[in-house]
Amino acid sequence: MKGLKRVAAIVAVAVLLGVMWYQAFAVTGVIGPVTPPGIERPAPPPAPKLSALPMEQADIDLFGRLHPVWSAF
Repeated sequence: MKGLKRVAAIVAVAVLLGVMWYQAFAVTGVIGPVTPPGIERPAPPPAPKLSALPMEQADIDLFGRLHPVWSAF
C-alpha cells in the first residue's frame, strides 16, 4: 500500500509539473499563434544576385594544404 501511494504521488507531481509547464508556455505566447487571424505576413525579400568569383582569386593548392580533411587534393 505504501508503494502505491508513492507511485500515485509521483504521477500527481509529474502531471502537475506538466500542466504548469504548459501554462507557462501558453501565458508567454510560445505555443500561441504568432500573428492574429486575418493578418497577412509580408513575403521575404528576394535573394540578392551573386556573381561567381573568378578562379584566379582562389589558391587551390593553399586550400588543399590548409584544409586536408575538406580537400580532395
